[in-house]
Amino acid sequence: MNAGIPEAVRNLTVTFRYNDVASVKELFDRYPGRLAALIMEPSRGDDPTDGFLHKVQRLCRDNGALLILDEMITGFRWHAGGAQKLYGIEPDLST
Repeated sequence: MNAGIPEAVRNLTVTFRYNDVASVKELFDRYPGRLAALIMEPSRGDDPTDGFLHKVQRLCRDNGALLILDEMITGFRWHAGGAQKLYGIEPDLST
């Protein structure tokens, strides 16, 4: 995962496990008020578990972070409105 990612960016990035709301909550608990945004793909080949995206969105809003969906792969392939339309989620930003 680190290939091509500058060290300065790697040092400012923390990760969570997809489809694991507890791991997202753990990051917000570990870095209170320090996470500006959560960037993720809405689907990684497997569908998000029931409510996962909406729970992540709620955690972001509760903690003052933006939810950014990376739709470079899913956009217009999953649905004409992208995966966000398919899953009924409205991110703060999307690619």
